[in-house]
Amino acid sequence: MAFMSYEHASSSFAWKASSFENPADYLVELTGGDRGELLAAVEALERSGRLSPVHALAKTDFRFDGLRKKLEHGYAEVRSGKGFLVLRGLPLDGVSLEQFTACAWGVGTHFGRALSQNAQGDLVTSVVDATAEDATPRMYRSNLELRPHSDITAMISLACWHKSASGGASIIVSGVTVHDEIRARAPHLLEALYRGYHYHRLGEEGRATLLPLPARWDSSGPARARRAAR
Repeated sequence: MAFMSYEHASSSFAWKASSFENPADYLVELTGGDRGELLAAVEALERSGRLSPVHALAKTDFRFDGLRKKLEHGYAEVRSGKGFLVLRGLPLDGVSLEQFTACAWGVGTHFGRALSQNAQGDLVTSVVDATAEDATPRMYRSNLELRPHSDITAMISLACWHKSASGGASIIVSGVTVHDEIRARAPHLLEALYRGYHYHRLGEEGRATLLPLPARWDSSGPARARRAAR
């Protein structure tokens, strides 16, 4: 099992909560000028009747100036830095949900191409408690705790339109740190992790993946893992 001695090239992703002295270490704060750029783009789209559907909008519809530099920095942090970013200060005052969604989408176009994460093909969806309408909803459509897990896309963004009355706090975990802790504490478990396992999207797809999905850790590039809480 020589592969278990590999050193991955993802040390910047290996962090713990104690690695950060204060929120400024991972926070990008939007200024009034940044919000102005976002709203100007959204208002121009609204005037031209192109605000909806939001998934038809491209990066070229959101040509930013100063904000572009912040988003480029944010992309670099997510892609090859810490692996995450907190962007604070999206427009809220006097903004409709449709406009807010367009703002969040516009930011996302500077990070990559949108992919769906559900069987319905939704590119933007709401985190709500839908248990009254659906007896077996996806976890993000319930009032249950969603434990640490990974998603099928390379990046995922969450935007807060309306703060919940209670709960709703988000946590993130470094998959690289989890891997390194397994290697340090129970290296025999890495064999199963590297071999991979079949994945089933319960409630949305009729069968599991035909091939196992492994975690990949090698010295030539960043680590990639597929994981679900159990």
